[in-house]
Amino acid sequence: MADELRGSLVEHAGQVQPEKELTPSEQADKTIVQEALDFFELVKSYESQQRRAEIAELEFEGGDPWGEQRQARKAHTDADGRKVPDKPTISVPLLDQHIQQVLTEGRQARLTLTVKPKAGVATTKTSGYYKGLMRTIQNDSGALSIRLWALERCAKVGRGNYQARADYANDGDFDTDIILERILDQSTVYWDPYSFKADREDAERCMVTDFMSQADRVRKWPTKPLVPPENAFESDTDDWFAGDGGTDENNNRVRVARFYKVLHTPKVLAYHPTTGPMLFDTMPPEIQAEVLAKGPGVRTREIDTRTVMEYILDGTQVLEAVPWLGEHIPIFELPGKEYVLKGKRRWKGAICNAMDVLRAINVVISACVEIAGTMPRFPYIMYAGQDAGFEQMWDDAAIKNYTRLYVNTVDVDGKPAPLPQRQQTEIQIQGLMFMLRMLMDMFHAVTG
Repeated sequence: MADELRGSLVEHAGQVQPEKELTPSEQADKTIVQEALDFFELVKSYESQQRRAEIAELEFEGGDPWGEQRQARKAHTDADGRKVPDKPTISVPLLDQHIQQVLTEGRQARLTLTVKPKAGVATTKTSGYYKGLMRTIQNDSGALSIRLWALERCAKVGRGNYQARADYANDGDFDTDIILERILDQSTVYWDPYSFKADREDAERCMVTDFMSQADRVRKWPTKPLVPPENAFESDTDDWFAGDGGTDENNNRVRVARFYKVLHTPKVLAYHPTTGPMLFDTMPPEIQAEVLAKGPGVRTREIDTRTVMEYILDGTQVLEAVPWLGEHIPIFELPGKEYVLKGKRRWKGAICNAMDVLRAINVVISACVEIAGTMPRFPYIMYAGQDAGFEQMWDDAAIKNYTRLYVNTVDVDGKPAPLPQRQQTEIQIQGLMFMLRMLMDMFHAVTG
């Protein structure tokens, strides 16, 4: 009671302390972080089937197409105690040639941006300036290799991404350049699920994430101390703060995301005969008065202006917040075959339709190799005793090139015997070869 009279706060075990009152800036950052976390979970849920399919297809093409079946075909002991030998598991990378063909066509096309004047104040001279600027950006960035990197993933699973960034030109001044960069792991791009245009021009939000070590996170943003939530770094599968649960910070990883958000500001576009079309708030005061008075020849309409904010955050706080220079999110998506399934957008590339055919081709080829490996030597048929004294020669006949083979003219009973004859056996492999040719035709039909 005395403590309360003195106006002091006494802390007790289990006492809930009042939350710290946040400043408007801190509250805005907290709102952005929560929006980014909710957006991340929304896209993961919306694209769960698509992302699982992409992982399976990439593992099939770049990893082991046999998957768990390879382990099942290894040597083992069955339930009766019999030892089952290894079975061949041959993988033929038939898809690689088709994917490289797509990349070769893209490399030969040498796609690039161009500018053409249309009307109004646009002139050929102005368009030439823009052409030169964009040519410099593409040449300095190595745009061809960046686009081919995204095109390769698009050819494989149906979509790829690359990005534009603004960075300082050098460490000697404050000039900035726009550069193109590839996204190493393109599965870490999370697009607005409510956008419907193929080029994502209408996307309102986008997130690009990447993991970095805990030490790098602290080094890059020293003024923003790491604020991990409860139970952070206890699981290697945590979305934002992954670790092995140990005390070694070198094993901890922090996901850092670049969260792009489009902001909309309504403005009034006005037309006056003396100024032409201009934003109302940029007109001279006397012209604004005439526009408000709705003089002759004056027209107005509301327009929506877009600006893009880029937030860099780590799951608990905003590390940086900078406005982007354009009105569209600077991430470029390359869509492949797109379709809608159960109300959700899906994409697929060359791997999806060819997976089952390739599995069958690998099984048939492995079966042919297994038959060839277990194929017996064609035996000679002779009477008992005809090879007496020449056993070693006949045993080596299958592996040595003898010019002559000796044989006794009588059998063990002393009776005349005919010359030995080799037994001709036809290996039953024609059916498998016919099936293989059929599967190859199917593969070429599927991949085009």
